[in-house]
Amino acid sequence: MTKLAPTPIQPAGTSVPRQPSMVLFLDDEELILASLRNLFRREGYTMVFFKSALEASAYLDAQVVDVVVSDLRMPDLSGGEFLERVSTQCPDAVRVVLSGYENKGEVLELLARGTAHHYVLKPWDESAFRELVSHALRVQLELRESRLKKILGNMETLPSPPKFHVRLKSLMNNFDNPIKEIVSEIEKSPPLVARILRVANSVFYGPRRPISTVREAVIFIGLEYVSGLVMAIEAFQNVCRNPGKDCLHSVEEIWDMSLHRARIAKQIADTWPGIKDAHVPYVSALLQDIGYVVRICHDPEAYIRFVHLYKSGELTKHEAESEVFSITHEEVGAALLEYWNFPPEIITSVRGHHQKAADTDLIRIVQIAEGVAVIDRANPHDQSLDRQIVGWRQKLSQPAGG
Repeated sequence: MTKLAPTPIQPAGTSVPRQPSMVLFLDDEELILASLRNLFRREGYTMVFFKSALEASAYLDAQVVDVVVSDLRMPDLSGGEFLERVSTQCPDAVRVVLSGYENKGEVLELLARGTAHHYVLKPWDESAFRELVSHALRVQLELRESRLKKILGNMETLPSPPKFHVRLKSLMNNFDNPIKEIVSEIEKSPPLVARILRVANSVFYGPRRPISTVREAVIFIGLEYVSGLVMAIEAFQNVCRNPGKDCLHSVEEIWDMSLHRARIAKQIADTWPGIKDAHVPYVSALLQDIGYVVRICHDPEAYIRFVHLYKSGELTKHEAESEVFSITHEEVGAALLEYWNFPPEIITSVRGHHQKAADTDLIRIVQIAEGVAVIDRANPHDQSLDRQIVGWRQKLSQPAGG
C-alpha cells in the first residue's frame, strides 16, 4: 500500500518548533484528505495529513499537536486504538472522530470513555466543522498557560454514586418504562447529566441549537444507545482513584444538595415569565457545584482542609475557599463545561451563580434556588433577590394545597 508522508501546509524543516495552532488529520482516503485541506486552507492553522495511523502515531512521538481529527476505520490501526495512543502521547490534544452514521454506537462509547472529545458525521457540515476546530483551538490556547489546566487534566475522573446505576439499568432493561422515567432517573446523578449532555453536544450532525436538557439529549442520542453509554460511563468511572472516605462523604453531600437545589430551581422556573423550558434552570442548578467535584478528584487533601475550615466555623464557606484554593469552584466548573462544549447559557449560569449582579433570568432563578436551599447570608449573591428568596422559601415550606 502506498503511504502518504506528513504534508504540512507550511514547510517544515528538520527541527519543527511547537506551533501555536497545530492540527493533525488522519484518513486513508486521499479524496477525504483533499477535502479537509480545502475546508481548512484559509484558517491559518499548521496542518499535517496522514493516510497511515502508525505513521501518524510515530509523528506524535516527536511532535505536539493541539487537535487530532481521525477516521474511525483505518487499515493498519483502528481509529479508536489510534486515539487511545494519542491520549497518552498528546494528552492535551482535542480528539475528534470522523465517521459515518453506521458507526454511531462505537463512537458514542469512545466519547463516553473520554478517548474522543467530539464526533463529526460524514458527510460533514462545513460551517459546523470549522467552528468545532476553531473552538477547540481557542480553548487549548486559553488553557495552555492557565492555572486551570492541571485541575482539568483530571476531569474524566468525576465519580458517581454507585447506588444510582443499578436502578437506571433496571429501567433500561424494562422496555415498558416511558422515556420520562428514564430521564428522571438520569437527572438524579449530576456527573451523569454532565456526561450525557457532553456527548449530545459533541455530536456534530449539522447546524442545530445546543442541547440543554437530559430529555433532549436522550431523544437525540437515542434510547438504544443510552444504555450502552451509561454502562461505558460506569466502566470508566470504576477506574477513578478513590478520593478517600471523607471526600466520598462530601461527594454524597454535593449530590444531595444539588438535587434539592435543582428541584427548587425547576419549581421557580415553572412560574417564571419568559422561561420556556424549566429543565434548563434544573440542569444549571444541578451542575453549579461540579467544580467542587473536580477538586475532590484532583486534590482530596486540600478539599478536606477546606471543609474543615468552614464547618468548624472559623471561616465562611467562601472565605475558606479563598484561603485554600487560588481559583473559585465557579471558575473550575465553568472551565470544565466550556472544555466539554456545553451550551453557553449553562456555562454562564455556572460561572455566575455567586455573582453579586445576576444579569440573566437563568442566573436569578439559580441564585434564588440556592438561597432557598441554603440559608446562608454569607453566600455571595445578588442581594436585590433577597425578597424573592424569602417569598419562595415561605411558599415552598407550605404543605401542598395550603
